[in-house]
Order: sequence, then C-alpha cells, then structure tokens
Amino acid sequence: MIRKFLIFLTLFLLPTIILSQEIKILYKVNDEIITSYDVSKEIEFMKLNSDLSKVDYKTIFTIAENSLIREKIKKDEVEKKFEINYEIESNSNQLNALIKNFYLKIGFDTEGEFTEHLNKRNIGLSEFKIKFIIEKYWNKIIFEKYISLVDIDEEKIKSKVQNMIDNNSKIQNYFLSEIVFSEKDKNQNEKKLSEIKNSIENVGFKETAILYSLSETAKIGGVIGWVNENQISNLILDKIKFLEIGKISEPIITSGGTIILKVENKELIEEKIDKKKEIEKMITFEKNRILNEYSTLYFKELENKAYVKKL
Repeated sequence: MIRKFLIFLTLFLLPTIILSQEIKILYKVNDEIITSYDVSKEIEFMKLNSDLSKVDYKTIFTIAENSLIREKIKKDEVEKKFEINYEIESNSNQLNALIKNFYLKIGFDTEGEFTEHLNKRNIGLSEFKIKFIIEKYWNKIIFEKYISLVDIDEEKIKSKVQNMIDNNSKIQNYFLSEIVFSEKDKNQNEKKLSEIKNSIENVGFKETAILYSLSETAKIGGVIGWVNENQISNLILDKIKFLEIGKISEPIITSGGTIILKVENKELIEEKIDKKKEIEKMITFEKNRILNEYSTLYFKELENKAYVKKL
C-alpha cells in the first residue's frame, strides 16, 4: 500500500518538478515578472519573419529578454493611462487591419495562412495581437503627449514642392530599411554599434534589425519602404544619396537615437507631381519622424524610472 502511494505521489509531483526545472522567473519589471517560458515565446516571435539559425542561442536569449523588458515597461505605462479590454481590442477593425498589413508584408496572403504559421511556432493569434494592442496604445500616448510640440515648417515644404513642379524635376526614390538603437551613455552606444555591425556582417541586415532595432519596423526586418528624397531630412539624405544599392549608411545620430540605413533599391523617376498630395505626404512623414524621436526619448525616461531586477 505504501509503495503504491509513493508511486502515485511521484507521478503526481513529477510534472511539477519538471515544470519548476524548466520554467524559471528571470526578471521582475515593476509589478510583472518575466519567465524563461516568456523568453522562449519571444524568441519564436522573433523567428516569425527571419532565419536566425546563424545567431548563437545565448545572443538570441539575451535580446529576447531585453525585448520583453521593453514591452513590460510599455505595457505598464499604457495600462496606467487606459482601461484596455484586450478581447474587444483583438476584434476591432483597426487592429485586424494592422495584422493584415503585417502578414501581407511578410509574404502571407490570408489570415488563415498566417495563423497556421503562428501555430507551427506554438503561438496563438490572440497572443500575437496583444503585442500590437500594446504598441497601438503606446503610440496613442506619444501622439497625445507630444503632437502639440511637433513644429513643422509647412511653408518651407510647400515652397520645396512648388520648386520641383516649376523645374520639372526628376525625383530620386529610395527603398530603405532601418535599424534604430539607443543606449544610456556614449560607451554603451559604441558597444551596441559594434555588436550591430558584427551582426550585420554575420547574419545580414534584416535579421539584425529584428534582433536589435527599437523601431516598429523591426517586426518586418526594418523595412521602411519607398521614400522620395523630399521626404527625407537633409541630415539623413546626406548620408545615403551617394550610396549604391545594397550599401549601408554610417550611423546617423538623432535626438531619438542612432539610425543605420540600408539602401535596398533606388530609382530616378519623372512623373507629374500632385502638389496637394505631395505636400500632405511630406508633412505626414515629417510628423511621424518627429513623433518617433519623442517615442524613443519618452521610453528612455520610463526605462530609467522602472524597477528592473534580475532574479
């Protein structure tokens, strides 16, 4: 009888013992925890649009930890500001449009195909949507907090567009990808830059963007897409205008962090310019650029205040 009881007890406790060995609490971030299981999940998210087989597991694990810490800090902030019903948000037309835009960009034609791809990595669509909901509300915070500070010289933009029309100018278009990073001090920034350069050389720009970039474009390998020269600030244009296709820019220092750009393609086009649309595009692009810088700065402020403890 005792032997039977011990066998039963062993069988009952075995899953718990295994679970305790496999799942460890790694960090406390404010009032939330990050476990080894969470990190394993995050690695699967990172692999959705990339082949990271050339990256050693220790590096991927560390980057996934940092990614989750950033997400927890953002989540904590958005849930302080907004009462979010994740179930309702998951079914909203706006979120579904964002998800569709994402899976189309990474090569899937339907939500069903994308969901199947998620399932192969043991990721539920609802889990995936939560990440987009957090980003959506984070962007809402940034917009509401900083839009009044965004100062754009619209007259200068109008003059620039008119000058293009008057001179019948050809427009240089660039297909760009980006890596954006920001560290607490100059030494850490230089160390991160060295890591990123080595990663680009070893695994490629796309994979490095997924691993290291702080920009929302990281999810799709850093791809910005087609941008014409008039939408690009002089600071950035000076760094890329002489680059050949496939080449990578020198680091570009901005108030919101350091940017590395890759010229994936470029073309010189001659077409009739719709003045109103071109002005609107340039204003929107500049607004988004400035808000992205504020986003990085505000996150750094929260990061400095956050309670992050490795356990």
